[in-house]
Amino acid sequence: MEKLFGKNILFISPRFFNYEILIMHALEKEGAIVTFFNERPSDKGVNKVMFRIFKKMARGNIETYYQDILNRIDNEMFDYIFIIKPENMPVTFIHKLKLISPNVKTILYMFDSIKNYKSILEKINEFDVKYSFDRDDCSNYEMSFRPLFYAQEFEDIRCQAVDYQYDYSFVGTLHSDRMIILQKIEKEFAVLKQSSKYYYLYIPMKMMYFARKIYRHEYKKLSMSEIHFEPLSFPSLLDIIRKSKIVIDIQHPKQSGLTMRTIEILGAGRKLITTNRDVKNYDFYNSSNILIVDREKPVITKSFVDSTYVNIDNDVLNRYTIAGFIKEIFKEV
Repeated sequence: MEKLFGKNILFISPRFFNYEILIMHALEKEGAIVTFFNERPSDKGVNKVMFRIFKKMARGNIETYYQDILNRIDNEMFDYIFIIKPENMPVTFIHKLKLISPNVKTILYMFDSIKNYKSILEKINEFDVKYSFDRDDCSNYEMSFRPLFYAQEFEDIRCQAVDYQYDYSFVGTLHSDRMIILQKIEKEFAVLKQSSKYYYLYIPMKMMYFARKIYRHEYKKLSMSEIHFEPLSFPSLLDIIRKSKIVIDIQHPKQSGLTMRTIEILGAGRKLITTNRDVKNYDFYNSSNILIVDREKPVITKSFVDSTYVNIDNDVLNRYTIAGFIKEIFKEV
């Protein structure tokens, strides 16, 4: 993209499985000069809870962090400010950035639904262009629709020889009704005599695990040895997906946008079982590759499990690469 060559970009995003680094590298590949900061003052589990639930108590910490960012950029002029999910960012910080760079173009991208992050609403009109992965948010808040993306490493999986070791797998944070749905899906696979599975069940803090053991029945038989309190590394995720015939995706019940996992599996060329009905509206949807199940009563069919994966057209796939994502995000500014 010629328009990004030599441009100075301030990029602020939560850290999410190294994707923020991949985005930065993609921008740099286009010739941009990128300055990156984590959107969160800290990624420790207890601090995430503090910033989200006890915002007033954490306000001083957050304001100090963002003042430090202003001090570190030292009045540097930017051509673009690209911000992903400014959950903690004070709106006054955005105002100050615009004073420093009065001609700057500002871009917002949301990979979570605003229903779950109402603090975004006070900042949304500060941006020149606004994108979301969630169609509902696009309709409700006049945002442009842009799905997520996959890294090159997932495309590499698609090009490798098949070496399935798991009939199905799931990697993700245990939130909302995910554990209940996983238990129902496991019973469906057992009926089909498909029992080889891999789960990486993540909970940010041990105290959350113990609280759920007490108050939620689906956690009663879940031992601590089955839970992980650190996110799975990117290389390990790639290895699990490479070995999986089918990957399970369960989106948050309050979001309609496709998860990162859905797009990753598209890139990897693996079959997907998902609770997200909106996947039918995407250009890569094929019923041989993607099975949509009901959250209350998921049904896994033998015909889906046994059918051959149907390759997706390269023109469609290219839109969901990081390069395709960057091209679309910056096209309107």
